[in-house]
Amino acid sequence: MSRLPEDNNVLSSTSSPFLGHALEIDYPCMSPEYVPEILGSCNGLVCIESSSESIFIWNPATREYKTLPKALIGYPSADMKGADYRFLYGFGFDCKNDDYKVLRMVDVEVAKVSEARVYSLRSNSWKILGFVPYDLSFSKTNGILLNGVLHWVATVWCYCLL
Repeated sequence: MSRLPEDNNVLSSTSSPFLGHALEIDYPCMSPEYVPEILGSCNGLVCIESSSESIFIWNPATREYKTLPKALIGYPSADMKGADYRFLYGFGFDCKNDDYKVLRMVDVEVAKVSEARVYSLRSNSWKILGFVPYDLSFSKTNGILLNGVLHWVATVWCYCLL
């Protein structure tokens, strides 16, 4: 039995016409001014943030997409409006409810809380989960989906007395 030569460089492999070549993909709201951020992917669907804070769940195979409705930020009190905040997202499939969901965490540093909301593709709506006492500022990425659960690096907000 003869053995084929080993080619460990997958980019130079001739077995696939796509390897080694960039392939441009048309995605929703493509814009030369804004590079989209991939918020997560699951079962072939991709959750992306495009220009002007628009979020989409997109199926690249069928080119179908769903634009998520806007969700305002809930501040713990009215005097905190305009405070600095940071968004973190997670995307996954809820097998218990047969639904794709987007979890949005908003870090509101001045309030020492993070607001949690979940979007349901089935109901096309956001649900407020409330405020959690966790600081997500150590997370460099959006939520990581592992075994059907989203994970972040978080700490309890620290109250320092000077």
